[in-house]
Amino acid sequence: MKERFACVHIFLGTDFVPAGLIEVVEDGPLSTCRYRYFDEYLERKDAVAVDPVRLPLHDAMRGNRVFDGPLGGDLFGGIEDACPDSWGRHVLDTAAENAGHALQPYDYMLYAGRERIGALGFSERIKEPPFQNFPDWLREPLDNELSLEEMLRAADKVEDAENLEPQYRRFFVRGSSLGGAKPKAAIEHEGESWIAKFGAEREVLPTCRMEHATMELARLCGIRTPETRIVTVYENRDILLVKRFDRLAGTCVRLPFVSALTMLGRSRSEADHPATYINIAEAMRRHCAGSTLKNDLAELFSRMIFNICCNNNDDHLRNHGFLHLETRVRGWTLSPLYDVVPQPFNQETLQLGIGSQGRKATFENALSSAAHFGLSREEAENSVLKIKKTVFANWEKLMRGAGVPASLLPMVRKSFKAVF
Repeated sequence: MKERFACVHIFLGTDFVPAGLIEVVEDGPLSTCRYRYFDEYLERKDAVAVDPVRLPLHDAMRGNRVFDGPLGGDLFGGIEDACPDSWGRHVLDTAAENAGHALQPYDYMLYAGRERIGALGFSERIKEPPFQNFPDWLREPLDNELSLEEMLRAADKVEDAENLEPQYRRFFVRGSSLGGAKPKAAIEHEGESWIAKFGAEREVLPTCRMEHATMELARLCGIRTPETRIVTVYENRDILLVKRFDRLAGTCVRLPFVSALTMLGRSRSEADHPATYINIAEAMRRHCAGSTLKNDLAELFSRMIFNICCNNNDDHLRNHGFLHLETRVRGWTLSPLYDVVPQPFNQETLQLGIGSQGRKATFENALSSAAHFGLSREEAENSVLKIKKTVFANWEKLMRGAGVPASLLPMVRKSFKAVF
């Protein structure tokens, strides 16, 4: 058994402030964690919950200062959201294995870089700022920034589990900061913060271009999306740039973020347990800001319809998120859409349950759950009709405009079978 401690920092106002202490007990299947808010943090008027479900501020303010985490090694959901997912863990594991180390959840939490999603940071000492505790095998070189070409080269090498040259070591930190299963890194581009998503060297379909077109299509449907751009390097390798919505544009301000997995009070090991859009809507009613709730619920319904339209069956709980906003809202609200790629295969179900017929990806099934999103049957039918018409009229034009080859459009069209 091994006990480890870390200070949890959160970005408030203009800088990070210590929010509490997490204790992690590593003991195989009996591993667990414990969290305690600092008294000074609870006295702040701008304090934000590190995890709105498992670490609620109102409980801490009533005297319950110590919270027990899940058994088995998972951390609290709000903290897991600030840790790397499958791609980031692969990146860190590759670096650690090359140096003869095996990583635990505590290590992923501590070693993921400063560009991680959301507003949390971690340090091994209370008076120490976050992002200082990198081992020698992971330290970022102090030379010039990596170019997109160099990042892509590094991503290819990590994908192939090769040893990286020293000049690519910073990519371990940048890439490990972010969630998801595909290669990505945080970058600065034209004075703004972006996430770069790297296409594979030999892809059946140009996923970067398809995702770019799909985000534009969602925007036409009235769904909030971040700005995206396509950059091509080495003449034929695509990189999708997605502007970060967890950063205030042109500033260093970081916005707290949690996934729908956290909003449902679930731990990492429960990510594959059955869940539904109705579950997310119910969690929103409990934990999201009242001033935006009605619109957020209606948009969640629209996103469900849009995912049916483009057969995005990667709509799991970590691909839905929430931001905590101070201005206007003062609370948790639905984040912009992200990670939506049409799939020309498996046109039967989505990953999340939709309505009375479970995960069956039909509009009638979606309409059966309209009331859970605060919509009348008529309002829901109008939303479905609008989105179907918009997707039908624009999918091919946007795919062509994004540079998807005409020869591949018949295959891409299968993704939008629901609207024909």
